[in-house]
Amino acid sequence: MVRKKLIAQVAAAGLVAVVAAGCGSDSSGSSDNATITYVGYGGDTQTGQVTAWQEPFTKDTGTKFQNDTPPDMAKLRAMVESGNVSWDVIGAAAAEGRKYCGELFEPLTDADIDPGVYNGASKEQIGDCGLPVFEAPAIPFYNTDDFGDNPPTTIADVFDTKKYPGKRIFLPFVTAGTLEVALLADGVEPDALYPLDIDRALAKLDTLGKDAIIPANYGELQQAMASGNVAMAFSTPSRASFTIADGAPYAPVWDKVVTSVSIVGIPKGAKNMAAAKKWASYISKKEPQARAAEITTLPPANSDSQPKYDELQESLNAYSDEHKGSLVYMDVAWWAENQEEVQTRFTKWQVG
Repeated sequence: MVRKKLIAQVAAAGLVAVVAAGCGSDSSGSSDNATITYVGYGGDTQTGQVTAWQEPFTKDTGTKFQNDTPPDMAKLRAMVESGNVSWDVIGAAAAEGRKYCGELFEPLTDADIDPGVYNGASKEQIGDCGLPVFEAPAIPFYNTDDFGDNPPTTIADVFDTKKYPGKRIFLPFVTAGTLEVALLADGVEPDALYPLDIDRALAKLDTLGKDAIIPANYGELQQAMASGNVAMAFSTPSRASFTIADGAPYAPVWDKVVTSVSIVGIPKGAKNMAAAKKWASYISKKEPQARAAEITTLPPANSDSQPKYDELQESLNAYSDEHKGSLVYMDVAWWAENQEEVQTRFTKWQVG
């Protein structure tokens, strides 16, 4: 694993402003010698993207980068409506890119974008404004210190607090599959998930009572696993691989794994539009996506990409021939239409 190297890079360079070597910034938006501001989800994942996507691009083109976090649609809307957009490329859920296409995000019509990025999730689902960059499977994990002699084998087991007592932590965003896993645990078949029965999903989450934890961010999820204080966790392979490599006692449950597509989009009115589109074209290709996957353990979106995983990473590869039958794909189009309602109801449930 490369985590310790990445942490050293963060300490040396800082995440908020990682500026690689190159010529001076050009605010005119020309494709070379500009400074692209990229907004990602932070942590080791974004640091890996600096290494895999930004540093080689700077070496080849002279384009520099600044990094910010986290992506925030409300903040993006304020920028676009004021005409003062300081972000050039932003990470987002695929549903957000589809929902706000043409409103907050620029359509991506560059003919150079590798069509392989749409093979895993059709462009009809993603829409015209989102460039798929990685897959984000929500893998269920169990604490091997607690249940190593009698491990859970199904997603229903993960919700069974009588047989497997203890805290359960979910991914920090409801758009990452929390309702889907609740419905699957309640017996809904994968091909009958949509439209989501929100009431039924929240009722299933209610069965966990105070054992259900919705973290504020991915860092909080990663820390909970690192401490070993949760009995079960839903995690992306990136956060899980970093913590397991450092000794966290967790193993995956290969039953049903809800998976989503993460995209990058270019904000309407971005000041460095030409450079942003050129970089988007670059990171759509199989080699940059493979490099990022090898560092972050997040599966590449480009179906032609062939990352070389280490043993731990491969054991968490939901897209391997051994485990891909577990995958349950989220419906991007449904989420684009219903995200605001779901978010409102989920927030009320959290505080309720």
